[in-house]
Amino acid sequence: MSRMWVCVAMLLATAGTASLAQSPAEGRVAIGLELFPRLLALDVELEQKRSTDGSLRVWVVYSSQSREADRCADVLRRKAAMIRGTRTTFSVSSVADLVSAVSPPTAILIVEPIPAGDRERVLAYARQHQRIVFSPFEGDVERGVTAGIFIGARVQLYFNVRALDASRVRLDPGLLRLSRVYE
Repeated sequence: MSRMWVCVAMLLATAGTASLAQSPAEGRVAIGLELFPRLLALDVELEQKRSTDGSLRVWVVYSSQSREADRCADVLRRKAAMIRGTRTTFSVSSVADLVSAVSPPTAILIVEPIPAGDRERVLAYARQHQRIVFSPFEGDVERGVTAGIFIGARVQLYFNVRALDASRVRLDPGLLRLSRVYE
């Protein structure tokens, strides 16, 4: 009987260690991967942002860590293959490839902290094409990213009202009432 309890204790200790080993940034990315598809579904003009084949194209953007972007895109492919009844594709893109793209994606997801210059290039592109940019990293919403997460007593979607206005992205009004906003 005592051997069983030792095994249970070892399993619990291992499980606790794995969750404690996750960095705050990794935790934010994991939360972002859960919330981003739900946010995208509440874009009022989502139908007009379909690609020529009728699908929704989300670009998972990186500055230097393409492997992390690949991992995040794989997670999203499993979790959100359909958004609002529409086939959704998740492609990995560098900042340079994104800002030179002629045909804009439906939405842009940042999955690593990116340098200020790259962030500004992504935001300018998103404003020009009226696309939402989501970043789960602390401080990005205050730096002009359209949407992210706020972690306080509870996790909330976090929106930059000026960035929403500048990009002319329209979201379900109820969503903004339930979220934290940065003015």
